[in-house]
Amino acid sequence: MKKTITTIMLTIVLLTLTAVPVFANESELIKVGLKYGSTAKNSYTLTCGDGFYVGESTGGDFAETEDLTEYDTLVVTSADGAIVLQTTDGTTIFDDLTGQVVLPESYEEGATISVDGNSYRGGLCFTENKDGTLNSINILDIEYYVYGVLNGEMGHLSPLEALKAQAVTARSFALTNLNRHSQYGFDVCCGTHCQVYKGYSDEYKETCKAVDETAGLAIYSDGKAVPGYYFKNSGGHTQDAADVWGGKVSYLQGVVDEYSPSYPWSVSFTFKELEEKLTAAKKSVGTLQKVAISERNSAGAVAELTFTGSADTVKITKESVRTFFGAGLVKSTMFSFGDAEFSDDDTGSDADAGDIFLYNGSVKTVISKKVYAIGSDGKAVQITRSGAYARNAASTVKLSEAAASTGTKPASSSSTVETATEGPLVINGFGYGHGVGMPQDSAIQMAKQGFTFDEILKYYYTGIDIR
Repeated sequence: MKKTITTIMLTIVLLTLTAVPVFANESELIKVGLKYGSTAKNSYTLTCGDGFYVGESTGGDFAETEDLTEYDTLVVTSADGAIVLQTTDGTTIFDDLTGQVVLPESYEEGATISVDGNSYRGGLCFTENKDGTLNSINILDIEYYVYGVLNGEMGHLSPLEALKAQAVTARSFALTNLNRHSQYGFDVCCGTHCQVYKGYSDEYKETCKAVDETAGLAIYSDGKAVPGYYFKNSGGHTQDAADVWGGKVSYLQGVVDEYSPSYPWSVSFTFKELEEKLTAAKKSVGTLQKVAISERNSAGAVAELTFTGSADTVKITKESVRTFFGAGLVKSTMFSFGDAEFSDDDTGSDADAGDIFLYNGSVKTVISKKVYAIGSDGKAVQITRSGAYARNAASTVKLSEAAASTGTKPASSSSTVETATEGPLVINGFGYGHGVGMPQDSAIQMAKQGFTFDEILKYYYTGIDIR
């Protein structure tokens, strides 16, 4: 007899991780790529203590096609152009898994299935590549999927309201990115290209609670569900999507981020290294002579870099600035050039007069000939250091010897150009990520200050509905 398993949605809070989660609104299935492309394998070992069944998925349901409860370990491999299911001794027991799903027999009771030692909710399906390797895919309810995302993206010890905000953004991203990897037969991958997903082993009571308490909720703009873009740290101001990726997006507008914890970083490159990067990017300028920040955007972030050499001049703009250097090195576009990297010496013994940089309530030294302040409008403003003082909770720090005044020209002005004519090029910056949408560090800070998840989301996404 065919058995149909349907996800039942009820408003009951998950009490334990072994219990079957239930949700407020009807959801749908999502396919998550686990191994695919260059990481695809020739075979996979599946385990489940309660035994298996093979089924078909339609909408939010699974319909059983074959009962395999007598087995607790099976092998998926390819044979003669077909995806087959075998016992550990090589006996074929299901001759074509194409379009089929392997599930735990006790799926309805919350049982999990393991592939090569990693456990997942839902079931597993497979697609074949031209070279005969198999892509492994976890197919499961979107709510279960968000369970496996939250800790990897934010950390389960974050405040509940921040986790709830993260849950809504993660769910929104999933709902609006179905079929993103359709060439491999799944919707989203399990890495940073989509969202970090580690399955059942990465679930915690705190993250599951956040998912349950926001079940079914997503971000809507102009009546449509929209992706919940997020990143780590804004450096004091989030970015317009148009300034980062191009194209105006009504709900992705830059905002002053008064809740951003300070996140300073510094990196340096020799001119030779930059020449090599330019050549690799097919933007060679010959012998590099000058690097200039030739434009800043409305948030004060770098919008354009100009590289001038003996043979040519090239410009790099928007998010390509980070990817050119390496997004793990130049962590954001909230940066300026300096003469040396951040020092860990709080006493200032490595600094020249006037070369003090403040962050996170502490004084840190940096050798830099330009000083910027973030104004109340969130824009970076260059200040003249004629005897300026900086004050934190512990002390007053003298920046130079003469009388102080503040400038009025924002760093986004086209006439503000910062240049380096010799190496090493030192880049000092704040923040981490593309800058569009919700900064996770700020969401955590807002939650600590008593803001609710919807208040957090509406602060960073302009004119949205949450439903």
